[in-house]
Amino acid sequence: IVVLLGGRVAEELTLDDISTGASNDLERVSATARNMVTKYGMSSKLGPMTFGDSEDEVFLGNSFASKKNYSEEVAYEIDKEISRIVDESYKQTKKILQDNMDRLQYVAKALLVYETLDADQFLKAFNKELPLEVLETEKSNQTNNIEVVEKKESFQEKIDIDEKK
Repeated sequence: IVVLLGGRVAEELTLDDISTGASNDLERVSATARNMVTKYGMSSKLGPMTFGDSEDEVFLGNSFASKKNYSEEVAYEIDKEISRIVDESYKQTKKILQDNMDRLQYVAKALLVYETLDADQFLKAFNKELPLEVLETEKSNQTNNIEVVEKKESFQEKIDIDEKK
């Protein structure tokens, strides 16, 4: 859950704004927290039990959903536990990112320069060992290579046209 909240919290901390980009992550956060409480018995308040019967078959208009086999009071407690889990995870995510803001900003700069990072590059950027100047040079070289290829293709087209004359 903390990992899924990372992008949204990072946006909040660095941009003072929240985009719609994390909407799928939030759906997964909610579903995971609900499953923790209702399927896996991971609630200290409600105990090690499951809530809701899973439908195995679609029959007479029923869908693949869960039937409610608990009271409104228990449903209220389930919702409170889900909110508690998400809230605690959000606070943990925020603390981790605030404590590592320098790393977050360094990785963001590396991504702006290089666009993609493999696992080794990411680890080096996370540890602030990946020199951004080298990345600038590599990006510049990549751009120069593209320009050389484009010039070569353009030159070849001119030659082809001249040969046809």
